[in-house]
Amino acid sequence: MSEQVKALVAEVQGHLETLSADPGRDEALYDDLRARLNDVPSEERTSAWRRTSVLLDLAFRKRAKRAHAQLSIIRENHRKADTLDRFDAFWARCVALLDGWTLGGHGYRRALRDQGPAVWADVAELTALLDAAGHRAFANSGTLLGLVREGDVIADDDDADLGVLLPGDTLAEVVAAWADLRARLAADGVTDADFEQRNALHSKVIGARGTRIDLFPAWVLEDRAWVWPHTAGDVPAAALLPLASRETSAGTVPVPAEPEPFLESNYGAAWHRPDPTWEFDWARARTRFPDFVAAHPEFAEDVTE
Repeated sequence: MSEQVKALVAEVQGHLETLSADPGRDEALYDDLRARLNDVPSEERTSAWRRTSVLLDLAFRKRAKRAHAQLSIIRENHRKADTLDRFDAFWARCVALLDGWTLGGHGYRRALRDQGPAVWADVAELTALLDAAGHRAFANSGTLLGLVREGDVIADDDDADLGVLLPGDTLAEVVAAWADLRARLAADGVTDADFEQRNALHSKVIGARGTRIDLFPAWVLEDRAWVWPHTAGDVPAAALLPLASRETSAGTVPVPAEPEPFLESNYGAAWHRPDPTWEFDWARARTRFPDFVAAHPEFAEDVTE
């Protein structure tokens, strides 16, 4: 790295230190620093340049997709070098600059970091509502991961996830039950009306306290558990039922009888290690659930919003 680039990196880092102390965001300053970083030739874009570029974007909440992709590269390089502790330290710097926000597949959103009690209260209310409608719900995906790994919400997450058990002895009956439940929840004004107009195979609810809660269909056929979009019959039903429970600040939340197989199916064998750059592979999900996807021809693909 040339002395000129070193000086630029140091200058940007200096501005970021000031931003950490002052939450004000000077858009003109961002535009100037961003342009100067972009002018650095590709052969001089070292790891220090990349880290600085990411930090600048996060501080101003700009270029979400680009910043997330760069974060993923940084973490993967540390994973290969067996220096993930150094990435964790870098991510702590990112969190400070995000100032209550987080960055994921949804872009920039408010983090759940300080919202645990509100999240669990919204989850408890929705779980009770679904139970009254005859459908058991359970912590799923990131919500399940947080309960098992951290005993609370994942601080850097931005929503909650529930699986909803559907009745049926055939896939056709399961699909019909899911369509019926979604229609009833929509008619009662429970689901997000805008989201229901989109091409998703799951549903979304906005809790009374503002928590975004994704609802995912789950079912059991031939003693195998299925949870869209991550567990495609590769886990025995006994790992799901009967549901167990975990304590939260709003009471107990139902969870699978054995959460670990579902977490591994969703996040891989390294689910124990936090990864703020993780993204779900929706294309792979559609290939693993071909019959379920084919039963919903009105939905071209799933979405993460």
